[in-house]
Amino acid sequence: MDEQSKDLAQITDPDHNLNLTPGTTGTAPVVNPSETKTPGKTVPLKEHGLSAADAGSNTALGRPIARPRRPAPRKRANPWGWIFIILLAVAAGAGTFFYVRSTQTNPAFQGQTTPATTRTPVSIAVSANGQIQANADLGITFGSSGTVTKLFHKLGDTVKVGDPLAQLDDSDLQLSVKSAQASYAQALASYKKATDGATQKDLEVAQAQVDAANANLSTTINGSFTAQDIASANAAINSAAAKLQQDRQGGQPYDIAAAQSSISSAQASLASAQAKLAKDQAGPDNATIVQAQTTVATSQASVEQAQATYDRTLSQLKLSITNAEVNRDQLLNALKTAQEKYNTIYANNRNADGTLKTNITQASIDSETGAYRAIQDAQGNYNKADIALNDARAQLETQSRSMQSQIDSAKAQLENAKVQLQKIQQGPTSADIAADQAAVAQAQASLDSAHKTQAALTPTDSQIASDEASLASAQASLSKLRGGTPEQVAASEASVRQAQATLKDLQGGPKPNDIAISKAQLDVAQTSLDRAKTAAANSLIKSPIAGTIVQAPLTEGQVASAASVVYQIVDLSTLHVDVNVAENDISKIKLDMPVAVNLDGIPSRSFSGKVSFVSSKSTVSSNVVSYLATVTLDNTGTNSLLEVYQAEFAKIIPTGGQRGQGQGNAAGGLPAGGNFRLPAGASAQFAAATGICGYSIASLFNRGGNQAQDQTTPKVGMTANVTFCLSLKGGVLSVPNRALKSKTENGQRINYVQVLVDKDTNKIEDRPVLLGLAGDNNTEITGGSLKDGDLIVLSTTRTTAASTTGGGGANPFGGGGGGAGPGGGR
Repeated sequence: MDEQSKDLAQITDPDHNLNLTPGTTGTAPVVNPSETKTPGKTVPLKEHGLSAADAGSNTALGRPIARPRRPAPRKRANPWGWIFIILLAVAAGAGTFFYVRSTQTNPAFQGQTTPATTRTPVSIAVSANGQIQANADLGITFGSSGTVTKLFHKLGDTVKVGDPLAQLDDSDLQLSVKSAQASYAQALASYKKATDGATQKDLEVAQAQVDAANANLSTTINGSFTAQDIASANAAINSAAAKLQQDRQGGQPYDIAAAQSSISSAQASLASAQAKLAKDQAGPDNATIVQAQTTVATSQASVEQAQATYDRTLSQLKLSITNAEVNRDQLLNALKTAQEKYNTIYANNRNADGTLKTNITQASIDSETGAYRAIQDAQGNYNKADIALNDARAQLETQSRSMQSQIDSAKAQLENAKVQLQKIQQGPTSADIAADQAAVAQAQASLDSAHKTQAALTPTDSQIASDEASLASAQASLSKLRGGTPEQVAASEASVRQAQATLKDLQGGPKPNDIAISKAQLDVAQTSLDRAKTAAANSLIKSPIAGTIVQAPLTEGQVASAASVVYQIVDLSTLHVDVNVAENDISKIKLDMPVAVNLDGIPSRSFSGKVSFVSSKSTVSSNVVSYLATVTLDNTGTNSLLEVYQAEFAKIIPTGGQRGQGQGNAAGGLPAGGNFRLPAGASAQFAAATGICGYSIASLFNRGGNQAQDQTTPKVGMTANVTFCLSLKGGVLSVPNRALKSKTENGQRINYVQVLVDKDTNKIEDRPVLLGLAGDNNTEITGGSLKDGDLIVLSTTRTTAASTTGGGGANPFGGGGGGAGPGGGR
């Protein structure tokens, strides 16, 4: 404090009652005219022998009056001295008043407020994300390959259960059915023969064979020949002798080598054909099926892993973009702030014509230069943040395409594995078996031919022995004509016994072993026939569900495989969303709980539904435990939120709303079916409001009669934001959660809010409150001195300029907002 100010303060306040310092103001104490002050006490004027008028000037100056001594003669006082002192005191007081006022801070309120209101609902909700799914979504396939001859429907058609969809060329399939039917008929005849036993004709044939064997035995014993028989026997002997001589001579070495090579090749071909026939007849073995199934499972896991990697990386990249956008926006605000600061300094340093002020200091010039450099730095930081944002977006595009390519490749491998598994499980057809048998027969014929060629060239011991045996047989036949040898007689007797045994066997009836073998062959034939009929029936496919065709990739005349999708049919009768709920919230989710559904693709309205399934088994992803919950969307004319919270919605919706034509009244005064019209003068914020458990009230209204907009329906695959409404109260007094404060008084915990009583004087009061339902954003006030419309203080800020309470955004339910005003805190 300078000397002049000290003198001024001593003159105006010698007792230091006002505690005046430069830059502050105070209120002068009221002086009782009947009293005068002495240090430490108040003395009545009458004790001094003075009147109030005489003491007025001294008491006004605040000087203490000492107790007077005995009156003594004194000189007449000069009044001009006292007048000068009074004028000096008045001038000092006026100067102090105007100086303090010029430096005083404006106490007007500056900050963020919001009104306590009964028009903001209190709600508790849990949110999750998912995608819209249809009641059923099927890809229809033929189950067998062939040429598409007829497509009965086109994209967008609606089909019913059992409607024909497409037809394959079944000419080869019908031939397979006929072949299988013939094989079945043959197996059935064999089975019938085994169960019925020998017929009369079979017995007669067996008896004839016995008779022939007896006649041959008689001829062998007794002999029977003519001249012609002798000539024929001699010719046979000569032929056998010539064959023996030819075989003993053999062929050339190169012919023998060629014949041996032909035999080896024919043997290999026969073994390969026999192995293929045996494998096809046995059908697919379990090891092959398991291996194919393992391949499918591995491919499926690859698809899921690729999809999970895609989802995780995409989420991370999107988060990077969001962070980059936030950083860029913050730096843009910093740039604007630097520009505003520079403009202010620039204006303060210059006259109206733009020239520098004559009394400007070097500090002011340096401040302007520093502010300009701050703009350049802020601009550079903003440019870097903008480049980083563009780089993040480019990285999202590049990596999403790369990962999508990996997913597509994994899916292609999965489809190929499924086709191979299906082919293995179906097994070979009758045509395949027939082709295998033909290959075996052809290979056997080639081998026999090669053996004959070799036998003709190589004089093997067995061939020589065979030739010698043939010669001996011819000689024996000649001898037989004259009567057989004992050995020949014994052989004829054996033939008789064999023929008799065959006849006796036929006379004994059906045998269980023969019946079992025939039955097994009949079952195999029946299976082949059923398989052929199924393949033929699969050439005409019918719709297994009712729905709408959303994909039709094939055309008539196109060759389709067994796994080719002919039509993709979607049942849109009901829609649902599968979401993952955190383990901390799953206990709050109950069946039939109402929910609000908001779609990124339809931001203009909300939809409602209810919980139709809650899984009792968790899933773990990246060490995060969650549970599956299914939300079924309401059909047209139904609103689960209104059904459960009719009374609460009736309190929330502003008065003046009108029902749509033909609508009745539901409980709580709401129009039935949830069809409304906005009240006259409703704000745009109200029409776009969401927040009643995530549900937009505007969805209940016919906005301007735009029926086309009201009929917008969710589509399969849309991203859905699901809000489970756990609790809702409307029409209750509420305040934002962040406005609540607490303190301890007399050992008790007290909840209170700060209320702005007078914004011009910045007067704020603490109002105790009793709390009810604690919502996600607002809390119900059930008692206390708080009233509807009281301005609740959310934050405060002091400035030296005149200030006003921030207006903020309009409350969508009719109450005033509480957004931050100029310079207000966030």
